[in-house]
Amino acid sequence: MDLRLIARKIWRHKLITVPMILLTLAGAAYAITVKQPLYEASSSYIMINPPAAPTAEQIARDPELAKVKADNPYTRFADQSVVIDVLNRRMSTEKVRKMLARAGADPRYRVEPAIECGASPIIQVKALASTPEAAMRSARVVGHAVVGELDRMQKANDVDPAYRITAMPVA
Repeated sequence: MDLRLIARKIWRHKLITVPMILLTLAGAAYAITVKQPLYEASSSYIMINPPAAPTAEQIARDPELAKVKADNPYTRFADQSVVIDVLNRRMSTEKVRKMLARAGADPRYRVEPAIECGASPIIQVKALASTPEAAMRSARVVGHAVVGELDRMQKANDVDPAYRITAMPVA
């Protein structure tokens, strides 16, 4: 097949091919000149389980341990993706999105489990913005809010700080 044969076929079916070529070129021009680029920044946090609640033997040796509220309802799940799902739902409300937008985050963020690791205790924050700097700032602001929300969820159940799940930045 040579170039002349291709040109003849295009010309023979010009009512279909010419408009398709023009639409393709117009779409490419729009994507290059008009549409703003979209940048994504992500950060990951690993959830670290607290130590086990004091045993009866430890409480017998140190009676002060009996006063400690070590019963954390979020540690009862075998799979920590349940806690990540709860965080996702809490961080996805309109109220929280507006609050984080006032703090400098772009509201197009997502909080989700790190799927590439399977069922893992890793929270992934993905932030979208029109500039790389804004995307990175959004990821930082949302990540900080996720860590704070995780602590507030457990504080609401009056769990002692030493027995709360913590989140540590990974990437």
